[in-house]
Amino acid sequence: MKNSDLRVVINTPFYVLADPKTKTCYLYASSGAWYRAPDPKGPWTAAESVPRYVEEVTPREAHTEPNSPADPEDA
Repeated sequence: MKNSDLRVVINTPFYVLADPKTKTCYLYASSGAWYRAPDPKGPWTAAESVPRYVEEVTPREAHTEPNSPADPEDA
């Protein structure tokens, strides 16, 4: 991503960002549900919050995606 160390993970039905500095991945499922994992393949756990820099680069479309499952385990 431009001006960021975050990387977008592709080939996934979810919006997933990887932070190489913290070795943490962040997954936005839907309706404000965030998950985190040490690897893009998981295991994913519900995140009560994510860093502001992650929310700031999340595209608006990710927050309104009507066909995204609510849980990454359902994908």
